[in-house]
Amino acid sequence: MADRRARVHDAVDAPDVALQPVLDGLAHHLAVDAWFHREPVFLHGETAARAALRRASTAPKMGLFAHIAWELCLDGALLRRLGAPQVLRGVRDSLAAVRPDVHHRVAAARVRLPAADRAVFEARVDRILDAIAAGPWVSGYATAPGVVERLDGLRVRLGFSPMSPDDRAAVAEGLEALGPDADASFDAITAREGHGRSAAPLLPSRP
Repeated sequence: MADRRARVHDAVDAPDVALQPVLDGLAHHLAVDAWFHREPVFLHGETAARAALRRASTAPKMGLFAHIAWELCLDGALLRRLGAPQVLRGVRDSLAAVRPDVHHRVAAARVRLPAADRAVFEARVDRILDAIAAGPWVSGYATAPGVVERLDGLRVRLGFSPMSPDDRAAVAEGLEALGPDADASFDAITAREGHGRSAAPLLPSRP
């Protein structure tokens, strides 16, 4: 989100031991992400989201956004189950735990970028974290219009024209219809291996 070139790689040198909890969390996230995106409950939902987006909108290439749309629908299900205040507390506590610079030190160890671009990258990361901690970005996932707002922002950042008001309304209606499926899928995912509703938040996914 801060730089499209930023990709995690294995550290060549042993990192500072103080970074280990964050590195463990990063490894856990990547492993869960790989598992999650292969699961039938995710793949079926992505297919349903693609069909809903294509039916609802005349905007070009809407089907390309089915993957992120379904992720955001599942984030909305989490917010409805746990409540936005509880999720935001967890997100803010996690962000505070890496301030002021643990997150930058982890990135220096694991994200390969030219040295000249590092300061810009770190500033963007901090702006993103500040925006996430503010609350509306995350809480917006709980409603179909909020998801549409974020999808349209992503489309614009990728060079597409903004959706028309009619398209936004139609896409919101299509995603609203997926709400019950998202709630059921969230329960199916978090019920595995005894996680139940205390599962760690999926948030934030992509803005």
